[in-house]
Amino acid sequence: MKLLQVKILFTFLLFISGCISNQKLNRKGNIEIETLRVLLRNKSNKKVLIDRFGKPKEKKQDRWVYYKRMTPKVWLFFKKDKLSHISYSIWEDENLETPNVFLNKINGNWTVITEPWSNPHAGPHLCYLEDLKSGKRAEVNSYKKTISDISIWTPTKKDKSIKEYLYSKVGKEFCIASSCSKITDPHLWDSDHCRWLKDLVLKHKKSKKK
Repeated sequence: MKLLQVKILFTFLLFISGCISNQKLNRKGNIEIETLRVLLRNKSNKKVLIDRFGKPKEKKQDRWVYYKRMTPKVWLFFKKDKLSHISYSIWEDENLETPNVFLNKINGNWTVITEPWSNPHAGPHLCYLEDLKSGKRAEVNSYKKTISDISIWTPTKKDKSIKEYLYSKVGKEFCIASSCSKITDPHLWDSDHCRWLKDLVLKHKKSKKK
């Protein structure tokens, strides 16, 4: 009986510890995309980030991960101890999830990248908003019409469009259990599931010219 009580107490303490960690993060300031953009522009070092947000839950030499409510929220990447790349997960409680709001709040010369059909077992559903020159990209779920992830980085001349990565998978074999197949007809690779997003971006560009 005493052993069971000790186990229950230990589990409770672990839970409280996680809550305290999250509270510490909130007291130092919620990690918001606008704050991160400023820190990236200033090429902030690790000490500045710890002072601002507290210690990350996952910590490697070149990558830190911050959690919110036990779920990964922000990935920070470093080069020579300086912040160089940020990946920010958007949740349903944030208004940036709506593409129209995102385009109003996050300026960029956006190009829409359409995920090609590379997996014969499932149709493509992702779109990407990309601005390589300023170092920004957003992943968009075309079926839900929501932003799921935002990436910002310090741009360089060596940056490549995500389109190269997406099309590198086209024509390769995909397997489910013992069933393997691939899409060999190039006419089937391209999809039009991001047309609505292209129209939305064009609408925003026209409205800014007025």
